[in-house]
Amino acid sequence: MRVIQTDAAAGRGPAEVSVEAMASDALAVMDAEEIERFHLGHSLGGVIAQEIALRAPQRVQSLALMCTFARGRQGARITWAARGGCEGARSSSS
Repeated sequence: MRVIQTDAAAGRGPAEVSVEAMASDALAVMDAEEIERFHLGHSLGGVIAQEIALRAPQRVQSLALMCTFARGRQGARITWAARGGCEGARSSSS
């Protein structure tokens, strides 16, 4: 197994960061590395993974959606406050 870690918002200003742009960047990295199918998704990577799964489901081996959220294709610009992080998670028994 190979692990590839990227800086999802590298080189972008706050107004330029979007889920769609980060998903395009991630797919470009996978293309450059000649990786056809992959496992995705923790935290902000989970948001990006969901966009990739919508765009290119044939490329997604699996999703591990932990400490993340879903907002659909209209996903707002990502900020720490908007995400809430793992601290905001509640168990279904509470």
